[in-house]
Amino acid sequence: MLKPDGGHSATLTEGIEAFRNGNLEKSKSAFNKIIDTQRGSPELEEAQWYLAQIAEKQGKRNEAQQQYNFFLKNYPSSPHTTETKKRLSALTKTLAFTSNSPSAKEPPAPIVRDLPLRRPAETSRFGKLAGGLTTEYVYDLQTSPKLSTPVQSRLSEFLDLRWKRPAAGDIKIYLSGMYSHNYLDSEDTRYRLSKLYAEWNDPRSVLDIRLGRQPASGNTLFTRFDGIAVAVRPFNTLGFNSSVGYPVNTFDKNKIRIQHDRLFYDSYLSLYDFYHLGGKIYYTEEFESIPSLDISFLTRRAVGINGYWLNEPLNISSIVDYDLDFKKFNDELLSLEYRYSIVLYSVAVEYRKNPFLDYHTALLDPSLSAADPPITSLDVLRQTLTRKDIQNLALDNTTDSRELRLGTTIDFTKVWRGDFRYSHVIGEAIDFIDGKIGKRSDRYSVFFSERNGLKWSESWTVLFLYLPATDFKTTTVTSTFSKFWGIGTQASLRCRWERIEFITTDSRSMRWIPGFTLSYSFTNGTSIGLDADYSIDKNITAGDTQKTVETRTTVTIPF
Repeated sequence: MLKPDGGHSATLTEGIEAFRNGNLEKSKSAFNKIIDTQRGSPELEEAQWYLAQIAEKQGKRNEAQQQYNFFLKNYPSSPHTTETKKRLSALTKTLAFTSNSPSAKEPPAPIVRDLPLRRPAETSRFGKLAGGLTTEYVYDLQTSPKLSTPVQSRLSEFLDLRWKRPAAGDIKIYLSGMYSHNYLDSEDTRYRLSKLYAEWNDPRSVLDIRLGRQPASGNTLFTRFDGIAVAVRPFNTLGFNSSVGYPVNTFDKNKIRIQHDRLFYDSYLSLYDFYHLGGKIYYTEEFESIPSLDISFLTRRAVGINGYWLNEPLNISSIVDYDLDFKKFNDELLSLEYRYSIVLYSVAVEYRKNPFLDYHTALLDPSLSAADPPITSLDVLRQTLTRKDIQNLALDNTTDSRELRLGTTIDFTKVWRGDFRYSHVIGEAIDFIDGKIGKRSDRYSVFFSERNGLKWSESWTVLFLYLPATDFKTTTVTSTFSKFWGIGTQASLRCRWERIEFITTDSRSMRWIPGFTLSYSFTNGTSIGLDADYSIDKNITAGDTQKTVETRTTVTIPF
């Protein structure tokens, strides 16, 4: 079952949350809206799956049976297929029993809508293509203190495609990229190939393969990479994964070419829900190419555990990452959650190095940028320093932090929720003159949200955040109010107020940003949207005020 924060449309999120809160009629209305307005969308699969469950929960067994049958017809290879068959079998037995009972008076099931436009992929000879093209134009105009001046004018294109064809298993190809042109500075042109990889998997097989530019491996490699990933799952509770390739430089403007200067590989053993236990044990290595020495320089070698124990009402999770070269821990985290009645309590303790230990961190040392000429690569640094010296330099530019996090989430009613969080951080910062200095900070936050609790709104959220630290204090209040009109039309009003005080320089500033969002979805899935903000930045100490109008217009065309 999808979680309500999975990055999908507002309508699907609304339906999932209403289903979770027991508001079945509102949930049903949201999912029917998706079926009416998003023909061809991948979200139709989840919408019909939830509609079948709603009918079953409402005791409408005939309707639920028809919904499950149509789901199997439209989505025979869905991840929900096994569960659907189980529920359908149970419903069939129940209906067979109640049909012989005089007390069984369930009304005839209404006609359930089939989805002919969402044909199963197996019926397509050439496979199925899905995705979308989004055009975005950002225009910001500074209206004061001088004459109105454009400060941003950028047009961007985002392409996201997925092609799937079932053969001996499923073959999928993913493509995602963007191109952006700055009209105020033509040299500031950005383009990025985020994803271009093929994936093969077969539910009847224990082997999955992915080849090309793909998302991060998940074992502290936080960037995408060009390479191959292989997964073997011989048992339902056990799997083995391995990845090898070239990490993509996040800050490189041209991200289309393969960058051969770095190499990584990792392997990990995964455990899936074995008596409520799960997680993975991994080993990873990263290398840097040193052309002058014609060698590959090992920059990171680490082992780690990322595990959890989920057994309501108590959940426990932990993370441990240990660098074998530096012989130090990068991360140690222990987190607990406990639910009692309508309250969820959480506590977490973490020790972390920032950034994770890596020989590249040595290049952050101020003395290297002040050298003549400046030293900006491991290739040059390796010619002047030993490996041990580089390691010590990296340690000098890595800081430690210890954090305690406490939280309480309360579901006051089915529509009202409150979230209260506190964290305390003791850490270090690197000063160019004094080196490492100690820093402390606290974070207090209060968050309230409601779903149609006021009747005249679809959703309303309020966040209060107070962050006092060693050298600054920040107070932030934000609120968002959203409403739906008819099919496919949504409007949101928002406001953000922020005050920052810098203790070391005795300066204060305030920021106020009211704004709104309008969006409309057509029956063919095409959507248009407009975002606008009016930003007022005031330097209280100097008495200066800057006002800016920020706009963003988007058009998304699905395939």
